[in-house]
Amino acid sequence: MEAEAMRWAMQMLAGFGYTKVIFETDSQELSKMINGEQEVWSCLKPLAQETFHLLKHNSEFIVQFHDRSGNKVVDRVAKETSTFVSNVPKLYSILPVWLQSLFELDKLHVRN
Repeated sequence: MEAEAMRWAMQMLAGFGYTKVIFETDSQELSKMINGEQEVWSCLKPLAQETFHLLKHNSEFIVQFHDRSGNKVVDRVAKETSTFVSNVPKLYSILPVWLQSLFELDKLHVRN
């Protein structure tokens, strides 16, 4: 599921013309597979091929592991999304008001 979400996010942001993006995942294994540090699981190979293609053509797209406990924005988005009745992917092009304070806290954490 997270591999599919990562692929979808890369497609969307590349389509919107974003060129410098850091994708954070709380899956250390997924991060290692995408970054070529670990063999890709056979069930993820179709998704991984497209993800590798997107990364190759968007050289400033970066995938990093970041523990969810240290990223309150990701944790809140994951919790909020799991409560929606529909399984429609969401892309926030404008930071929602309910996420602003957590985002500001995370920015402080990243700078330190």
